[in-house]
Amino acid sequence: MKVTNTGAMQGKEVVQLYVKDVLSNVVRPEKELKGFAKVDLQPGETKQVSFTLDSRAFAYYNVKLKDWHVETGEFEILVGASSQEILLVESVVVESTVSLAKSYTRNSTIGDLMGDPQAAAVIQAMLSQAGEMMPMLQDGSDMMIEMMRNMPIRAMVMFSQGAMTEQGLDELIKHLNSNK
Repeated sequence: MKVTNTGAMQGKEVVQLYVKDVLSNVVRPEKELKGFAKVDLQPGETKQVSFTLDSRAFAYYNVKLKDWHVETGEFEILVGASSQEILLVESVVVESTVSLAKSYTRNSTIGDLMGDPQAAAVIQAMLSQAGEMMPMLQDGSDMMIEMMRNMPIRAMVMFSQGAMTEQGLDELIKHLNSNK
């Protein structure tokens, strides 16, 4: 990025570089500061500012791996004078070198399961059975679909009107995780 002093006096500018994981599977900050440079500029002077990003710039600490992990996906590189004054945005796609096995819990959402072909087959059959018992699931509206997608699977016990028990949910989770 080029920085120019357009004023009549000597000045300084701070250039900040942020990285944003566009679609992370874990909760991450909106943008993470990964570098900055303070540039001295004479009146009318232009300087080129550059940054080098290594894999750590895209990583988060994965407690299961006990190590830093980079997810495959799109990242935005944001450069500006501050986190609120972003002047340059570019996208890059990063490929992870580590493949993580998915693990499901009571807090996994139906959407999480639907994103996994093996789990989707299991959950789709269950939702079809539940739809026969609960007319609201047959609605098919976008709102109902989004509500279901974001619902944790533990809610199936309550919504199933007795068809899914706590023990049944535990067995389902065990079954889904044994296929990994």
